[in-house]
Amino acid sequence: NWTLNNRLIRREIKLGVTYGSSSQEVIRILTEAAARHSLVLDQPEPIATLSNFGEKSMEFTLFFWIDQNDKTSAIVVESDLRIMIENRLTEEGIYIPIT
Repeated sequence: NWTLNNRLIRREIKLGVTYGSSSQEVIRILTEAAARHSLVLDQPEPIATLSNFGEKSMEFTLFFWIDQNDKTSAIVVESDLRIMIENRLTEEGIYIPIT
């Protein structure tokens, strides 16, 4: 039986964008969104990667850490980040393909 000693947890958000998008721009948008969210920790620093070349999209993963406590919901933080990311991608004309 394991007891949770550390409240720090790593979470991830995966998404795909259309081919032809700037991978550097997508990585910048992902990391900036995480840095702007007040519940995402600065250390360890959020990191975004181009994780795969999918059939219909370039696939990215955003890794970030939060301090899980009674006032922090990982599900809400993930939702907030997805909304922030979607808004920024739309502003930059970067699209998530319809499958």
